[in-house]
Amino acid sequence: MATKVNASAMLRQAIKAGAIPVEASLVPRRGAEWTAGELSYGLWLGSKHGGELTWVFNVGDVRLESWMAGRGARPVPIYDSRGALPWPVSADEVLIDFVRPWQAAAEFVKDRVDFCRLLASSEDVRRGPVHAWLPPANYPARLVQALIVARDLGDEGLEEQIVAKLHAGGSVDLPTGRVTDLDQARKWAREWSDVLGYEVKF
Repeated sequence: MATKVNASAMLRQAIKAGAIPVEASLVPRRGAEWTAGELSYGLWLGSKHGGELTWVFNVGDVRLESWMAGRGARPVPIYDSRGALPWPVSADEVLIDFVRPWQAAAEFVKDRVDFCRLLASSEDVRRGPVHAWLPPANYPARLVQALIVARDLGDEGLEEQIVAKLHAGGSVDLPTGRVTDLDQARKWAREWSDVLGYEVKF
């Protein structure tokens, strides 16, 4: 039976290929974290009960995370659109099946404006072999955080688009059959106003 390539070896292969920078902080057998410019990155590995490999690539906004440390600053989570895969047994499999999608995930969010637009998306966004998972359940909270980032960017057009979504109100259907009300955004705005030290108005 072929020996699986362990997680630490996979991370080393990813560094060698440039998908993870050499200066990243590695968590052996689990993943890596680093920042580049105004965005933060984290790659985390896991496994399903059947032994398949899973991973998530989180991209966050450094300034938003610093303002809201420990208070729910949301990253954009990126996943392999193929779902979980068998653990690789060769370096070639690591490169093709995992490192290349990780490179696509690392390049998924172009800049803070793109990050903001993704937060404000009401549905998942697919780009190449990976997709940003943007569940309806946290859409109201994501809109408020997108508004905070847009205002920090000074992008009035983007801010207006987000405010229009917030003012539209209504509800969002959840996969469970339930719905979430966009008025929940006002609750999040009040909570994060306390964290930020100023009122988040819309």
